[in-house]
Amino acid sequence: MSGWKLLSEFKTIGRGPDVTPICSNATENITLIVCKIRTNRTGAECRLLYRHGGDFEHECDSRFTLKMENQTVFLHLTGLTPVDSGNYTCECSRGGETQTIHLNITVEGEEERESGVTSHTRLLNALIGATTVICITANIFSRSLKTTQMTRIRASSNQPLTFTRRSPTQEALKTRK
Repeated sequence: MSGWKLLSEFKTIGRGPDVTPICSNATENITLIVCKIRTNRTGAECRLLYRHGGDFEHECDSRFTLKMENQTVFLHLTGLTPVDSGNYTCECSRGGETQTIHLNITVEGEEERESGVTSHTRLLNALIGATTVICITANIFSRSLKTTQMTRIRASSNQPLTFTRRSPTQEALKTRK
């Protein structure tokens, strides 16, 4: 069976290890795996290789490796920094079929993750602060308006205002009349 498959994925990862399955050996033997890694660090390309019957060949530094576990080959990435963001392409050939996985990887640094949380927290704090200021201002304005109205009423009647509070029973009696 002859064929070709292309998978494309965008990944955002941190400094911690990242594992991506590249190829499975479950049905047919893997004849060749070639991973081409081009990072923003240098723009140069390095390769990871595997040939049937041979060992893994790692032309990249030790942060980029291929490993086989349970009949599946994985691309292991460890200790990456934002400058290691870039294009990672792996081709897996087996039984006349080639599968290509294109990964566009973005590596976030710790400061980017922390600043994302900080700016989110700052935005929430600003919204809470603005809401508080608006509520306090509305309360002060409302009291000021009531005082102004009461002063105008006093001035027009020349009599002191007295307020009497009626109990719920007195209110009920008043409404029955």
